[in-house]
Amino acid sequence: TTTLVKNEDAYEASYDNSAGVATVGRWISKYAGALGNSLKVSVCASSNAYYNDNVTTTSAAEAKGQTLISVTDADVFTIRDIIRFAGHNTEYRVTASDNTSGAETVTVEALAQPAGTGLTVAVANAVQISRYWEFYNQFDKAPGKSGTASAVTGSSDDEIHVVVADEDGTITGTQNEVLERYAFVSLASDGKDSQGASNYYANVIQRSSEWVYHGGQSTAIYASASDSRTHAGSVATAFTRPSSPVTDSLTAGADGRLPTAAQKYTAWTDKFGDGETSDISFIVVGSTQTDNGSGVAQDI
Repeated sequence: TTTLVKNEDAYEASYDNSAGVATVGRWISKYAGALGNSLKVSVCASSNAYYNDNVTTTSAAEAKGQTLISVTDADVFTIRDIIRFAGHNTEYRVTASDNTSGAETVTVEALAQPAGTGLTVAVANAVQISRYWEFYNQFDKAPGKSGTASAVTGSSDDEIHVVVADEDGTITGTQNEVLERYAFVSLASDGKDSQGASNYYANVIQRSSEWVYHGGQSTAIYASASDSRTHAGSVATAFTRPSSPVTDSLTAGADGRLPTAAQKYTAWTDKFGDGETSDISFIVVGSTQTDNGSGVAQDI
């Protein structure tokens, strides 16, 4: 069932304080239909999610131009991760991974090259591979421990990076174009920025984002970490954070529909039709043509 969150008042009444995760998911679009369905939100919540050195190796020699690469462990990659082979300068994007066909493989595409370009040079067997979050180059460095958390004994790294992107390209015309980014926001509900304002990521996004609200903290099990994580708590909390990026594609939004002629007529008679109570002499309305020029549409 599609849930409509009409405005910020409706959000605060029903979904603020992470009340929406069970019904609407971790993120809520401010645009209910096609625009909202084009969005994705990606969270980098640890230094390993941002960058992980030598996570696996190639398991076979691969020729120049190859796009399907044999690796020792494909599970360490997230789709759209950026990878580098040790001793090579070219960056590649992971477009698919497979560990079910009897051999661990990833499909890659060279960056800054024509679409579909594979390896720009041959890669030998047993070469180390390092991975990066797909949006790592939008930020100066990996998230760590905020100043607020550093001042509290027993605290841990609380910072995360958040990106809102146009995954389908409906908004900008370019798939995965970055719309918004939030650097070094905090998992701590009482975290503060350098100006003393709330730096809790849900609050920052509520007051700053043009595209999404926060629906609720993640408590899912991440396969790459085999651990349950919650993105909430005080600044003193020892946060345990996923070692891979957490990306949500927004779906199931529905566009509204045009009002019927009868609904338009009712709106007119209820709101504007009485000259004694409605002091207007001119009103601009949209088209009333829904019934081929007959019926109530012509009565407005």
